[in-house]
Amino acid sequence: MQKPYYYNLVNKEIWHKKSDSLFAKIQEYFKALGVDAEERINQVKNQWKNKIDSKLRKKFQMTRRMKEKKETTSNNDDHPNIENSKLKIHISNKIPPPVIEILKKLSSAELWVLLHMDFLKNTSFLLDKINSKEFLLNTIINYFPKKEIETVKSFLHIIDSKAISSADEALNEILKCQADVLGAYFIDYGSIELYWVVIWLTSKRLNCQVEDLSIVILIHEMAHLYSHRGYDADSNRWETTRFKDTDTKIIEGIAQFYTNEICLQIANDDFFKPLEIFKKLKDCQSDDYKCYQEWISSNNNKKRLEIIRYSIIRSRSRDNLKYKEFIDLVHEGDKNLFK
Repeated sequence: MQKPYYYNLVNKEIWHKKSDSLFAKIQEYFKALGVDAEERINQVKNQWKNKIDSKLRKKFQMTRRMKEKKETTSNNDDHPNIENSKLKIHISNKIPPPVIEILKKLSSAELWVLLHMDFLKNTSFLLDKINSKEFLLNTIINYFPKKEIETVKSFLHIIDSKAISSADEALNEILKCQADVLGAYFIDYGSIELYWVVIWLTSKRLNCQVEDLSIVILIHEMAHLYSHRGYDADSNRWETTRFKDTDTKIIEGIAQFYTNEICLQIANDDFFKPLEIFKKLKDCQSDDYKCYQEWISSNNNKKRLEIIRYSIIRSRSRDNLKYKEFIDLVHEGDKNLFK
């Protein structure tokens, strides 16, 4: 499979520029809608990043800080100015390139339909049964902000089952993207970005609170960080070049394995229910995000953390690690650790 777009990104600003014009158009609609998703996701980040960091440290049995020796760098490894102990997480206005390509296919009116999908899906039956644009306008007049009513009127001619179907298909395409379009871990920078526009859109598709989905994405991206930059007891970690060259099915599978572990641990939280959303999201994603479910046999499920940690530590010394090689290491850990 082709590596995700951000794996070998040298200059993030070049990529960011590509999404500016599309975001400007979407932002106009968000202002009219009064969407506060960016602020809410920022609150999730501030409330949960240290909690997740602590839980991942215990699950991986690794630390983001080197205990003894100083980290060495080379031209093929990390940038020398990286601060390994500092969590660098940014809530971004940008839209990942795969999502841009999907949204660019939509007209302005269809994009408007997509942003109002949650309401329109609930009222689309009116069009089929009554087929009256005037009736629909009277029905939704109290739903939209006053300043957007004129926009609603101008788009009414395309608010039909076909338009809703096209917008729904666009959301399905986003979910099936072969990359972390909801968030990204930038390997060379050691930093994480969460894309609040895409998270907000996806929360509508999954019919969930944006906070629950944001927690899941934050855990997943921080699991990438620990996979790559987590130091074991001997102060060893996954070298950047090797990490980049590893089969993406392994990289995503490891992140999903630990995301599932953390979601299970906080499943009984009084306010947030990320486990349910993790399962919903996973069901919509590609095999790379589901493969971890096949790694551990039911007989050794209680020892799953030890087996996966064993496999990760031995994977780090391999060049161009393929998925089958990783599975062999999992089976090896299964046998060697629990004879």
